[in-house]
Amino acid sequence: MAIAEALAATTHLSGWEQLRTSLYGQVFIIGGALLVTLLLAMAVHLFPLRQNVEKAYAKYTYAFGRKLEAGQSATVLAHMVKRREARLAMQTHQLRMIVSLEAVLGVGVVMCFGLLNIFASSLLPTPSTQHRSQASGPFQSTMQTFDKQLEVTLTITPNRFGPNVFKVKIVDAHTGAPITNATLSLITKMGEMDMGTLTLQSDRHGVFSTKSEMAMSGDWQIIIQIITPDKVLHEAYVTLFTPL
Repeated sequence: MAIAEALAATTHLSGWEQLRTSLYGQVFIIGGALLVTLLLAMAVHLFPLRQNVEKAYAKYTYAFGRKLEAGQSATVLAHMVKRREARLAMQTHQLRMIVSLEAVLGVGVVMCFGLLNIFASSLLPTPSTQHRSQASGPFQSTMQTFDKQLEVTLTITPNRFGPNVFKVKIVDAHTGAPITNATLSLITKMGEMDMGTLTLQSDRHGVFSTKSEMAMSGDWQIIIQIITPDKVLHEAYVTLFTPL
């Protein structure tokens, strides 16, 4: 899970500055710190501390066995058994403390990396920086994905309440070559309301399309998600206004 979120962060974050300034980046740093601490605690648990407990237990059982063989008059052995017993109790207590710490850290790591899926939306550009369609007519906008690897052109026709045709053209941002073999989805929203996810089909020439309903007029937000054959997720974001 941590590895998957780390790979996703490279897609969501457009620069190192966002690690410090965005809520997503701050939670990612906290989760990473907790994960490193958890790994260190597990290393202490599995190696020196556990081995110390095993050694202390072996010494205690050896001293206790000698006490039983020597009888009740063996006061020296009795003191040795008590010392071994106290040392074993201390080592066991430390082991329990480490295990409890691991549990708390594990819960913290799961919560942090779970929250990343929620806070990823905080990285989306504000609507004021996005292309917005005119009051009427088809919508068309060209943008780059957040990672600057792909150039995407989204066209919605006729961009009105009711049935519409969604087309997306994808090219390599560096070479201009069309991307023909990819999985493309459009996540549509109106404010906090989820309006559904569209899956577009490729014409094998770099254009993906589908037909769907624009169920309401008003301001729409669309997240364009592209998974290329190398299993890398590329995302872009656009807002538009759809009239009646």
